[in-house]
Amino acid sequence: MRRAAEDMTNPFSILHRSFERFWRHDGFNKAAAISFYALFSLIPILFLLTAFLGFILGVQAGLLDRIIELVREGLPYLSDSLVEDVRGLARNAPTFGWVGLLTLVWTADFVLSAMQDSLADIFEVREARGFLMRRLTGMAVILVGLVTALFSLGMTALVEVVRKIDITVFDIDLSEWLVRSLTFSHILPALLLVLSVAAVFKIIAGRSMGFVDALWGSVFFTLLWEAAKTLFKWYISNFPSYNKFYGSLGTVMILLVWIYYSTAIFLYSASVSATLAGRGRERGGPGRGGPPGG
Repeated sequence: MRRAAEDMTNPFSILHRSFERFWRHDGFNKAAAISFYALFSLIPILFLLTAFLGFILGVQAGLLDRIIELVREGLPYLSDSLVEDVRGLARNAPTFGWVGLLTLVWTADFVLSAMQDSLADIFEVREARGFLMRRLTGMAVILVGLVTALFSLGMTALVEVVRKIDITVFDIDLSEWLVRSLTFSHILPALLLVLSVAAVFKIIAGRSMGFVDALWGSVFFTLLWEAAKTLFKWYISNFPSYNKFYGSLGTVMILLVWIYYSTAIFLYSASVSATLAGRGRERGGPGRGGPPGG
């Protein structure tokens, strides 16, 4: 027992146990299922996101373009044809009617339900959740996504405001320097991603996980995902052979592969949070762990 407790203070042991949990709960197949639903739901989700943000912010010129650029930060392989499909939906929105809108919502719900079920399985949430509770949990996750999108758009607007302020010292444009600094380009977006993913983990796990444990898993996800994004971009730039295998479907396949890798990293990071929460319970707390090695 003491040996097990000591192992749980070792970061490599935590990562190993997290992978065991990820494997035990069939993480790779779950990632594949979520990826399929995500690709299937991508256009409805983009359209609904634009509609909701348009309702909150009001009709603004270029709102759809800004949302697409926001999504492309996480899905850099979003093809122009998919973007045009979203634009077509936006143009024809007044003709949909209630049946059309409900169909879009139902389609977009596929990926959300698959993600909820996968995280609940990894977190080993044992209490049965009825239909109403599942809907409320799903709405909370959607709210996190909307708030994240709003803050992201807010940061974009803030960048434009800073650019318009003329601050020059010793012939150095401080406004442009600030916009291009690590704070705006990396730190603030990473911090927003960390908080958003941690909130999703905590919402799904409920009382079985403390927010600190969710936060550590989220930090791990952000670091691993950013590294994977860099490596994936490098691979696509230097080895574009996927087009030879898939032809005209190459862009769709590369998008699907990227969603799969991202989802696998997401679920493994959830396993890290769950492992840390288990360590907290072993120490007698309600799932309150600390940093690996602490």
